[in-house]
Amino acid sequence: MSNRTLIESMSIVEQLGVGLPLLAWVSVVFAVGAMSFALRHERRVAVYTAGAGVAVLALAAHLADYLVTLHRSPDLALASNVLWRATVDGFGLEAAKVYGLSGRILISILAGQMFAFYLSNARRLYPRRARSFLEFALRLGNRAGTARQRGLAVLTWSAFLFAGMQAQCFYVALFNAVDDPARAGRMPSVPAVTVALLLLLSAACLTLTYATFRARPRLRAPYREIDPVHSPSAVVRPPAVLGVAARHPESLDHLTVSGVVVGSRATRHDPELRSRSRS
Repeated sequence: MSNRTLIESMSIVEQLGVGLPLLAWVSVVFAVGAMSFALRHERRVAVYTAGAGVAVLALAAHLADYLVTLHRSPDLALASNVLWRATVDGFGLEAAKVYGLSGRILISILAGQMFAFYLSNARRLYPRRARSFLEFALRLGNRAGTARQRGLAVLTWSAFLFAGMQAQCFYVALFNAVDDPARAGRMPSVPAVTVALLLLLSAACLTLTYATFRARPRLRAPYREIDPVHSPSAVVRPPAVLGVAARHPESLDHLTVSGVVVGSRATRHDPELRSRSRS
């Protein structure tokens, strides 16, 4: 995207007036509430700790951009954020500062929630099986069988990207802090850094998801010994029935014939019972 295209896009957005900044602020508030509801069942402390760490880093990036912008353009006339400029035109400079600060705090909280949501739902990206990293990448998310499951898988991937994209504000703050125009011209453009960061985050998400996939606990089927003579359902022997049979060996033949005690092991009873069961 060229600078001319970016400026034309900003002018189009500015023509929408103050309705767009208000809609954006309300949308962020709604998103924070929705993510709080989505994480209501999560009880792992490590997930919330990681989310809080991402929220702090995101807030540091947004505050750096916020302070540098106010330092370079106290009246926000040179601010590239069209929402700020529309708020200045509609409500004044002080309201725009409050709007910008509160919005960045809310976005930082949302970034932490998004990362916690990814950690809580990373299993939705797992394939049915994968023996290598390449196979994992090619079969990513094929476990989802319904439209709802596929939508949650896409949301999980997008949540990781949203949380990581907040690091872009660090570069924006650095770019705006450069006083030398020649030096600023040699730096990569913000759109180019955005695309590179998006690709890097995609690779990081894939790698982290594969690591959690490999580290997931392997659940083995419980071992159950089956008598080869009888069916699996006939191996069940209630302890109360065996106790009665041990006390009354003369009734063992009747119980065996009637099917109540089937497949019982003779080694667990007296020799007398073993001899009777063989007969």
